[in-house]
Amino acid sequence: MKIALSAAALIASSIGAIAADLPSRAEAPAPLPPSSSRTPMFASDASDWSGLYAGGAIVGSRSTGKSSLSGASYPLPAVGAVIGTNTNTLGLFNDKNGGNTVGGSLFGGYNVQVDSFVYGVEADLTYSLDRSKSRTGSLNVNGAYTDADPTQTGDTVSAIGPLAISHRSRMNWDGSLRARFGMVAAPSLLVFATGGVAAGRIQQRTGINGAIVFTDDQTDTQATHNVSGSSESNKIRLGWTLGAGADYKLTESWTMRAEYRYTSFGKSSSSASSTASCVDGPATGNGCTQLAVATASASTKTTDAFHAVRIGLSYKFGADILPTTIFARY
Repeated sequence: MKIALSAAALIASSIGAIAADLPSRAEAPAPLPPSSSRTPMFASDASDWSGLYAGGAIVGSRSTGKSSLSGASYPLPAVGAVIGTNTNTLGLFNDKNGGNTVGGSLFGGYNVQVDSFVYGVEADLTYSLDRSKSRTGSLNVNGAYTDADPTQTGDTVSAIGPLAISHRSRMNWDGSLRARFGMVAAPSLLVFATGGVAAGRIQQRTGINGAIVFTDDQTDTQATHNVSGSSESNKIRLGWTLGAGADYKLTESWTMRAEYRYTSFGKSSSSASSTASCVDGPATGNGCTQLAVATASASTKTTDAFHAVRIGLSYKFGADILPTTIFARY
């Protein structure tokens, strides 16, 4: 009996020693609270508009520019004795150029979003099929002479003729570099305003055409002065553009856009001139010898401007070129 009790005590003491050598099992620490040092820039349901994008648009525009005839003249020959005053009456035109235009545009830019505000820069290039109309005016020439033909004393000669003046201003292409400022009105909707500098190639054409007929008092034509001349310019001009629009996200990468812009290239001037040619009439004498030709001229002033509506689609590239955290500090 004593041997059994001694064996049990020895086993118990051995188990206690082994248990003492085992590592203690401590209680697992409580999970740490989420860090509050980093706050999200956007709400979880808001779209991120930051990044690089590019796209294309269909453009419909209408010219609102105006053209005016600033001057025109045709000096009548100084022959014989003038009856009354030789007059040139200028028929002015001052009207909108009008004309609807359809074109296509490529655009691209970069956005940075801070909270609900979006800042960006954008460039675009538009090619147009300009349908702006030509404006027309006239120069009405009216003069009278006596003894214009030295072989016929007392003969009266009248000089009458309207000269038609035309002017057309058309846009070949235009582009702009603009700043954009927008606000996220809904998770997938951005409304924005935009403005900046514009450039465009504008083609202008001014012409003067017609005939001045010199008729004696027998209604016989002594001579006819024919006028036909034009000038054309094709220049790149600078201006400004201002507008507003909205972008709607179809997906995180694809965005649809609707935009309105007004663009102005300011005022310009052009002119045309032509030295008349002379054709003798059936009247007695050599009318072209007596009635020397002169140079007809016309000048115009134009304001080039247009309204445009753009409907487009753009793609936003995945990687940010500029880290938005830099801008978030300010």
